[in-house]
Amino acid sequence: GLSVVHSIVKGHEGHIAVQSKPGKGSVFRIYLPEAQQPPAVSSAPRPSKPPPANARVMYVDDEEPLVVLAKRWLGRLGYEVTGFSDSARALETFRARPFDFDAVISDFSMPGLSGLDLVREIVALRKDVVIVMSSGYLRTEDQERARQLGAVDVVLKPQSMAEFGRILHGILERRSPGTAND
Repeated sequence: GLSVVHSIVKGHEGHIAVQSKPGKGSVFRIYLPEAQQPPAVSSAPRPSKPPPANARVMYVDDEEPLVVLAKRWLGRLGYEVTGFSDSARALETFRARPFDFDAVISDFSMPGLSGLDLVREIVALRKDVVIVMSSGYLRTEDQERARQLGAVDVVLKPQSMAEFGRILHGILERRSPGTAND
């Protein structure tokens, strides 16, 4: 989580100050430069076309707030989303219902069962499922390994849920009807 926050703050030319006291906790202060222009007003972005009919997505990230956000935003884009903050539970669900999902979005770094391990297990059960992996920090070898295991795309956090929607839309749209469940 902190790597994602750090990336966002640095991307906006900001600064993070931390004060920590053992046994008392930590205080994080985030300083961002003043905006030069007013923010653009936007609503939930929608792809130009709706997602493929009944597109079902499994979203897996050990950070519960990201799972809640993914379910909300991808749902607004028309996807049916099942979210998990526990990768072992996600795998258990996939094993029980492998044809209930057209795509899986998974974080790389998770406690217990890593994203790469999760992908390896999922692809062993069903090779045709669309896999997208993401992380706050991606090494070249991680990206290559993910693709070798069957990931269709590897994206760097923080990606917006709209971006995940566009990625999924593009991948699922290219698939011919029926291939995701055959």
